[in-house]
Amino acid sequence: MELEGQLVGVDDAFAPIDQPPTPTQRAASLAVYCEQRLIAERHTAAWIWGATRAAPRRHELCVSIGARARSPDPGRLHVREVVIAPHEIARLGEVRVTTPMRTAIDLARFPEAFDAALFTALLNVAHLTVAECVAELRNRRNLPQKKLALTRLLAL
Repeated sequence: MELEGQLVGVDDAFAPIDQPPTPTQRAASLAVYCEQRLIAERHTAAWIWGATRAAPRRHELCVSIGARARSPDPGRLHVREVVIAPHEIARLGEVRVTTPMRTAIDLARFPEAFDAALFTALLNVAHLTVAECVAELRNRRNLPQKKLALTRLLAL
């Protein structure tokens, strides 16, 4: 049906060609992987929110520090334990995903190469500003890589 132009690929799933892509649709394509405890984060969350068209090759998921979980498919999914507050998690259908603010902060914090274009695209689709992200970071205590994230954001 994809070859006939009736369906379009959404990561490992398909959707009718006449439905515009939405965060809920992209999240639904992960439902097969995301048991209740798993939360889509970082690049996967940025893709779900619409900051990029292409899904990451390896999805990034997290679980609350006390929930403990392993990746059901280590080649396709990376799962890590994090400290996360309930207000930093959104539910899109059956899938939980970090909020755009939490996603932006996480993208800025990690020491791998910072993708300023992806970060800016996420801010645009979520109607957030760099100043709001900086304020949120400054209000956090004991956040790993906080100083690196602030340096990156203040340089934008």
